[in-house]
Amino acid sequence: MSYGMPVIVSNCGSLTEIVNCSGIIVQQNNIDELAKAMEYVIDEVILMDLSERSMEIAKEFSLDFVAEKWRILIEKTKKR
Repeated sequence: MSYGMPVIVSNCGSLTEIVNCSGIIVQQNNIDELAKAMEYVIDEVILMDLSERSMEIAKEFSLDFVAEKWRILIEKTKKR
């Protein structure tokens, strides 16, 4: 995602929460649905849209972003 590549994930586990609207979620073990999703992202307009969304979502999981969230939390805790 951080490279702007749209992702396709199955609907099991926590990946659906991360991907959200920046990728495509398919039923687990459904090969036909996976194939359709792969065909879907070939479209240039859809690819660009999902690419932009992927990069935005990936920022929320970068080491710098997470470290800053922890720093803020620690500072708030110190003030109590």
